[in-house]
Amino acid sequence: MPKRRVNTITAVILYAFAGLVDLIDLILDFIPVIGWIIVLIIDLIMALILSVIFLALGIFKTRAVIAMFTSLIWAEVPIIGGVSAWILDVWYTLRRAKVEDAERLTTWQAQQANNEQAEEAEFEAEQENVASMQNEIRRRQIASEAVELDQAA
Repeated sequence: MPKRRVNTITAVILYAFAGLVDLIDLILDFIPVIGWIIVLIIDLIMALILSVIFLALGIFKTRAVIAMFTSLIWAEVPIIGGVSAWILDVWYTLRRAKVEDAERLTTWQAQQANNEQAEEAEFEAEQENVASMQNEIRRRQIASEAVELDQAA
């Protein structure tokens, strides 16, 4: 049976970590120039950390990487000014992983049902073969007994 790739504790830790980084980014955005540079460095490191974590969890997908780096670019656009949203990236990636896990489970269950049906059909075919063989043995025994009776008479 396929397992969930992300359990509740891991999800809570990821959300807390992303929320903390978002909070730090928000605070540092109020410090001109130096704060912005530090935020950029933090965001680059965060993108790499999340990529490694998602890779380790088995949910590292192109979609997730694009979402993370889009968020990184979005947060660094000067007009918008520090709208870092790592927690949204984590939410989106974990949501997709949950949907994919549900799809994998459904597929696995369907395969199990198909396997059971195939095994049942195979078992029934074997039973029919056994019954056919038993009938053939009985027919030959009856024919043999009939020949013996004809010879005795």
